[in-house]
Amino acid sequence: MIKRIFLALVLISVAAPIQALKPPPTVHELLGERLEFEVRWGIIPVARATMEIQAAPHKGLAFTRVTAHSLPLIDAFYPVRDRVEAKVWVSNLRPVIYTRSAREGHGPVAREVLVFNHHDGVVQRFDSGKARPYLAIPKEVFDPLTCFFAYRTMEVKGDGTVTIPVTDGRHNINGSVRVLRREHVNTPAGTFDTVVVEPDVEGIGGIFRKSKNASILIWLTDDQWRRPVKMESAVAVGHFTAVLTAMHWNEKDENQKGSDSPSEAERSR
Repeated sequence: MIKRIFLALVLISVAAPIQALKPPPTVHELLGERLEFEVRWGIIPVARATMEIQAAPHKGLAFTRVTAHSLPLIDAFYPVRDRVEAKVWVSNLRPVIYTRSAREGHGPVAREVLVFNHHDGVVQRFDSGKARPYLAIPKEVFDPLTCFFAYRTMEVKGDGTVTIPVTDGRHNINGSVRVLRREHVNTPAGTFDTVVVEPDVEGIGGIFRKSKNASILIWLTDDQWRRPVKMESAVAVGHFTAVLTAMHWNEKDENQKGSDSPSEAERSR
């Protein structure tokens, strides 16, 4: 009996940390963050990308934003100019307007806009300026970009899986993010203890859309900030990996970069 109890305690001590994440940052503590990545196809660098969350000029609003720009050598064969941006309320990260402008290859630029009306519980999608039918949305819903920032501010308990309502203007789904394991990761921006998570937003467009049966993994810093330092997707044409090359924020306190707790300046934001 004692042996079984001891074994159970060992198993619990090993399994529990895999799911449990440290208390998350607030949205205000994330404001001003800008992360830079190198995107690789296999071992070949193909693009530069950024991910950021910045305060908007209008009080109470913020911008979440991701950009991707192919490197000069790749431009000759398959130019990429992608920009995804959402204007959201800082209080709850609910979207006001979401835009995606994408040029992938030598074709025309594709532009998509989602306009949210939370009072009436609907969103309307515009494809290259053409209005599409309204879609009824849940009371609490995120756009395909801001859902990732929202996850970073959520408590992760129990089995390590968090459910997040997401819409792309075509469909509403309950996406999920599942904690898999912990790993030590080396990047051009530094070495990090990370927790590996797997988002599942099947059927939804956006930065986490994927090919059928493909997988997406994200390595987040295993601290309060949960900053993505590596992202990987296996698709039909190979593996794409984004690795962190630089981090920027609006705070003067450089210790935030590796700290598990926010500075006093951050707490006063």
